[in-house]
Amino acid sequence: MLRLHAMGRPFWLVFLLLASASCGGRSRVDVDQPPTPTVANTGGLGGTNTGGTNTGGTSAGGTSSTGRGSSDAGPDLCPDYIPPVNQAIRCRAAEDCGANQSCHEPGDLPLDCHGSCLTGAHACDTAVDCGQGKVCVVGFVPCQCDGAPPPSSCEVPCSANTCGEFQRCNAESGLCEPWPCTEGFTCYVDDVCDPSNAEADMNGCIPLRCENGYECPENTRCSAGALGHGCAPLPCQSDATCDCGACVNETCVSGPGTCVSL
Repeated sequence: MLRLHAMGRPFWLVFLLLASASCGGRSRVDVDQPPTPTVANTGGLGGTNTGGTNTGGTSAGGTSSTGRGSSDAGPDLCPDYIPPVNQAIRCRAAEDCGANQSCHEPGDLPLDCHGSCLTGAHACDTAVDCGQGKVCVVGFVPCQCDGAPPPSSCEVPCSANTCGEFQRCNAESGLCEPWPCTEGFTCYVDDVCDPSNAEADMNGCIPLRCENGYECPENTRCSAGALGHGCAPLPCQSDATCDCGACVNETCVSGPGTCVSL
């Protein structure tokens, strides 16, 4: 499940809809069926190891002029490295990629809407629009068309058993709401309850700092100026500098990066 700290963790259930018609120069999809935007924090996805074996670390672009190309073998890939799909060109710097491409670190690929925008059925703004004892639940879609209202639907009020793991039912509004750590919610083992902190997530939890006992993972070092757990990326000039993985854009990461069109 996916959970968001203020430093960048998502927490709304995403309603993905396909694009088909034009929307101001961008394709647009109008969905007739209302979404089911049950608001739930979806937890935290760990770095799942889908294969620690390097399935092709040689960049199709060859060795870069910076000396950080595919010939710089360096240490083994990190256990959490996820190889790119679709035979994507691997890289360590922009010089390894083609024209109008940049080198992105593993897991740092940007959301690409491919010129499309999305929209969902908008059934209500408030419970007044619903009637019959129902409440208005507002959802979310990525790449939403400019000016389009968010998807929403009229639903029966929540109950103690219908809200997500990180939520509770507000009996007065009939909507699910974040469950505060000051009122019974238990933060993750590497988090602490501190709702007044600017980095607190919707439950009021913040990452346990490395100065206070959190152990920084490979390729990072404890730094007072770093956000989250306080673990800053390890800078590098070659793979050999890293604990594991590869040196991508002068930073140690779990493995080679991927060339992405600008």
